[in-house]
Amino acid sequence: MTKLVQNLPWLDRYRTIIRGMLPSESQRVTPPPFQQIAAKITGGKAAAMPETISALQGLPLIRAVWGAVGDINSKTASVPTEVEKVISHQASDGHLLLTTANDHPESVWYFELQLTHALATAGLLLNNQACFAAAQRAATFILNEIQPDHATNRPWGITAFLLAENTLPLVDWVLHSATVHLTTTDDEMTLLLLKDCLYCFST
Repeated sequence: MTKLVQNLPWLDRYRTIIRGMLPSESQRVTPPPFQQIAAKITGGKAAAMPETISALQGLPLIRAVWGAVGDINSKTASVPTEVEKVISHQASDGHLLLTTANDHPESVWYFELQLTHALATAGLLLNNQACFAAAQRAATFILNEIQPDHATNRPWGITAFLLAENTLPLVDWVLHSATVHLTTTDDEMTLLLLKDCLYCFST
């Protein structure tokens, strides 16, 4: 476990909450949750990185970035180029995507949440400070500018929101939405995102 994670005093409390949301038989998973998330997003197919980091290219962008994150393994030392490209294009206020007036806000927010989660997961898996910093900037942007529950009731971004005290209200927000969601359906992606959070904060 990284020194950053070891120094988060709120982490044990949230891990306990998340474990309580998961069926006991589902808490031990193979392959790792981040790889299962990637497989669900990509359909097991390679995805090319689009030329622009934009909402217009949101779907192929998410597939490419999560496909790269899914390929991280114990022998991986460097940040995937797809993740590096997203970080290099991040705006000073933390947002990740170029947008236009024609983009639907809820779609943009959903893509931002998915990318933010990917940055944090990559950072935790690789103990990479650039990924941590980018994920925290993105999380702060989400806190200030986005209403996550208007975009999704899945806990996308939770790994990033747990990295800093100022974004803990987002953790409470997405966990509440996920809890309500899970009362009506055993949504596989919701469960995988929660498992991914536990996995990444225990490596």
